[in-house]
Amino acid sequence: MDYYTYLLCCWKTKSGYKRHRPLYGHVIYTGYTYNIFQRLIQHIEGKTKRAYTKQFKGKIRLGYLEIFKTRAEAMNREAEIKTFSRDKKVEMIYNFQNSSPEVLDFIKKNLENLLK
Repeated sequence: MDYYTYLLCCWKTKSGYKRHRPLYGHVIYTGYTYNIFQRLIQHIEGKTKRAYTKQFKGKIRLGYLEIFKTRAEAMNREAEIKTFSRDKKVEMIYNFQNSSPEVLDFIKKNLENLLK
């Protein structure tokens, strides 16, 4: 079984934030999971156990993804990424999106089918 560490770009929806929409979101959320599609749907639909990403009401997109063979590796990487500055996370997202567009397209297409 594979495990994933991921970064989500999240945008706030309150009217005051509509004027300023940062390219990589107001918040960059870091997490890990064993089922990336199920977890992304939970975040998008606001059905997470912890309510942190519910405030973004579906204004979420996958920015970065790493695959690991063990849960411990994914958890350790998540903990490491959480210590990074926002600038470092933005750099990771930018590099991933420019080097792996086929991965993001694959995930987007599968998510669209699952959300229908």
